[in-house]
Amino acid sequence: MTPLSDRTIATVGSGVMAEAMIAGLLRGELVAPDQIVASHPRAERRDHLRAEYGIRVVGDNQQAIEGADVVLLGIKPQMLGKVGREIGPALRRGQLLLSILAGATTTALVGTLGHDQVIRAMPNTPARLGKGVTVWYATPATTDEQRAQAASLLGALGTQIEVDDEKMVAMATAVSGTGPTYVFLVMEALIDAAVHLGFPRQVAHDLVVETLEG
Repeated sequence: MTPLSDRTIATVGSGVMAEAMIAGLLRGELVAPDQIVASHPRAERRDHLRAEYGIRVVGDNQQAIEGADVVLLGIKPQMLGKVGREIGPALRRGQLLLSILAGATTTALVGTLGHDQVIRAMPNTPARLGKGVTVWYATPATTDEQRAQAASLLGALGTQIEVDDEKMVAMATAVSGTGPTYVFLVMEALIDAAVHLGFPRQVAHDLVVETLEG
């Protein structure tokens, strides 16, 4: 049994990061496909998620969150007002709202949604491969059970770290969020240096990647 074993998860705005979370949850057997409901406005996106993961996919956000224990909010930040007005009245006490919106504070989320059981999380890009680091903050209204659910869910993306100061979520973006970019620049420079020494580029690439993985 895990904190998510008998829970239903809804993803609203099922983009790349939400899909990474769906994939990680199923890969780790933390939930079954019939425990996940995803919503997306585009039919082709819905078809992809349905075919790839065997989950239930709908076009209506309110329909997606109905009956869900955890609601993952993965929309574009500029859509918060519109989507918040849509799903806010449908949220009920006991539902956990987990937001991965860049820049959206819990104050803004609670004010827009009218719901105070909220967790704000900031995954970084390697999370798409299950190798990320996610820093997250929970509002005081969340329960221990809900925080355990969030830890399990975010763990599907890699390492998860809970903080007790929300400012650290934004601060983490400067470290773990942009950090991979600098690592890639170092990798590129090392590969170029190896090629300059006489290695074929593919060999240089493999050499550098294995070195950094080690």
